[in-house]
Amino acid sequence: MQQLSRLARLGGLRLRSGLPCSGSANLQGIPYILQLKLQQSDQPLYQDSTAYWSWHAACVHSCSNRGFSSALTVVGQYVQSWDDNEKGPIDPFAIAEAEIDSISERLRQSLLTDIPALGRAAEYFFQIGAEGKRLRPTMLVLMASAFSAVLPSADLLIVDPSPVNHHPVDMRRRQQRIAEITEMIHVASLLHDDVIDNAETRRGMKALNSAMGNKIAILAGDFLLARASVSLASLRNTEVIELLSQVIEHLVSGEILQMTSEPEELLSIDHYIKKTFYKTASLMANSCKAVAILGNQPREDCQLAWEYGRHLGLAFQVSGVQTQSTTFSVVAVSHAAKVY
Repeated sequence: MQQLSRLARLGGLRLRSGLPCSGSANLQGIPYILQLKLQQSDQPLYQDSTAYWSWHAACVHSCSNRGFSSALTVVGQYVQSWDDNEKGPIDPFAIAEAEIDSISERLRQSLLTDIPALGRAAEYFFQIGAEGKRLRPTMLVLMASAFSAVLPSADLLIVDPSPVNHHPVDMRRRQQRIAEITEMIHVASLLHDDVIDNAETRRGMKALNSAMGNKIAILAGDFLLARASVSLASLRNTEVIELLSQVIEHLVSGEILQMTSEPEELLSIDHYIKKTFYKTASLMANSCKAVAILGNQPREDCQLAWEYGRHLGLAFQVSGVQTQSTTFSVVAVSHAAKVY
């Protein structure tokens, strides 16, 4: 974050979000500050990282096709006074808090069922105070904003009352569905993992398998995957359906890899990266790409969104950073790029 802030200071601009942001719908998958600055002055900050050069190439391609003046009219939505930020890093979770709260409430409503025991189990980690940091949905709504020329209107920040199988007409609502689906898949994987690991606690409370038993925990995870599948089908986009379905396959593959690894494989960084991608980064990568696809972005931008999610997912796991201290920073992405 400090390195990115230095670039921001050089450009006379102030960063509001730690996630790549752009005022243009023609996002090339790089932070907006870098779009403005990297073509003007090649700072040595990132020249040793894969992420720097991939972003630099995209920057040159993107900025060569449009002038700064039109871009600057929109970047004001994402920047604020430098003095406001001197006391510490920007909190990306605070930026998306209103939208994430509405998504979380819709998630709770989406899990209603006429079977009380199933309902209690399914919403166990979606209750207020038990949701965790909500890293993935926050990442996705900020990614959606990065691909948009405008911030979401107020009516899109309130709870969507439509049923889980209803096709959302508005683009932002469809992108919000990806955030919901991603969180349901993530929590389902946690429930299943806790059974496999015989976990006692999760998120500072009793794990569901410890509180209600292994069978209910497994079935609750299956129920979440079923509801996620219904919501996914309602988007009516076969490519997005394929991407998120592949994530479920990867979660299973990653768990099997972890359970069956030979001693020599445990010493292999390639094996570790493969397992980590399956268990953690695949969900982030594919959901970021899904948000880009639903935002009608060009193919190359969708692929850059996938790479961003992959790098962030690997960095999240490799660095051992927990959700309490995670920030969406270029530093985190470059760490992942250096590992692979």
